[in-house]
Amino acid sequence: MRARTCLALAAAAAVTATASAAISALAAPAATGHTLHFEAVQVYAHQFSASSFIDLEKDISGGKVIGTDELDWSGNNAAVALTLGKGFLYGRFTISNSGIISGSVTGGTGAYRGASGTISGHGISSTVAAITVKYRS
Repeated sequence: MRARTCLALAAAAAVTATASAAISALAAPAATGHTLHFEAVQVYAHQFSASSFIDLEKDISGGKVIGTDELDWSGNNAAVALTLGKGFLYGRFTISNSGIISGSVTGGTGAYRGASGTISGHGISSTVAAITVKYRS
C-alpha cells in the first residue's frame, strides 16, 4: 500500500510540475512590437557601376534625427543597416519602378538582436523616402 501511495504522490507531483511549466510558458510575455515612422534623407551616394551603389542617409522623425542608415544597392534591391541608439537593425527590401518600398527586417545587434518584421514606404523625391519599419525583437 505504501508503494502505491508513493507512486501516486510522485505522479501527482509530476503532473503539477508539468502543468505549472506549461502555464508559465503561456504566461510569458510575447516579444514587444515596435513601429518606426521616419523620412530617410540622403546625405551621400556613391555609384560603383550602372546598377550598384551605396547611400548614406539620416533618418528624421518629428523634426529630430533618430538614426542613420546605409543602403547597399544592386539594381532595385537593397540591404540596409539602420543605426539606432541601442544597436543596428538589419533588413532587405526592393523598390518598384513606381517608388514603392517593400521588404523585411532580418535581424540586428544589441537591443535589436533577433529582430524580425517588415519595411515599407515610398519615395517622396529622388533623395527622400517615407519609411515605416515594424519589428519585434
